[in-house]
Amino acid sequence: MKNSRMASPQNDMSLVVLGSGGVGKSALTVQFHQQVFVQEYDPTLEDNYVKRHEVDGKTYKLSILDTAGQDEFSLFRENYYKSGEGFIIVCSFDNRSSLDEIKKFFGEIERITEKRHGPIIIAANKADKENRKFEEDAVRNLANQLNLRYIVTSAKTNLNVENLFTEIVREVVQYKLKNPPVPIKKNKKKKGCHIM
Repeated sequence: MKNSRMASPQNDMSLVVLGSGGVGKSALTVQFHQQVFVQEYDPTLEDNYVKRHEVDGKTYKLSILDTAGQDEFSLFRENYYKSGEGFIIVCSFDNRSSLDEIKKFFGEIERITEKRHGPIIIAANKADKENRKFEEDAVRNLANQLNLRYIVTSAKTNLNVENLFTEIVREVVQYKLKNPPVPIKKNKKKKGCHIM
């Protein structure tokens, strides 16, 4: 008898973590994946992590793409947006421009996926920072404007990191229930059609 908690192919899920350089995309992803905090900032080209994660009694196999934040790698983003089922856009309390960049990432996702994208959550990261460049109200206002949810996180203190990934999984599950894939119709061969 198979264990019902094992991930099945329909429980495979592709998540994409986006945001400007230095906002903590890798730190959040590694904290979730390995329960360790990465102190040094090393600009990410692209990393893919796989983790089994239980949400509401079901186990999901998450493929998490930690993307490059630098503009010179933006050519790769189109593929990220098309393959992602759920998106986390990260900004950082110690970087005001990273909050402004959220609109850019959101706009790119909408344009490239023709508004057929899956759920998006904003992660307001580095909540442990004392010298903030903006406050939570600014994130809340932007999230309301874009009709998105946001979660305040800290990869360093592990604040809401697991909750962030749990919530994006829940939203993807709900999205899939409301938007089932359209079956591909096969062309049937017509019988008795002869050309003389």
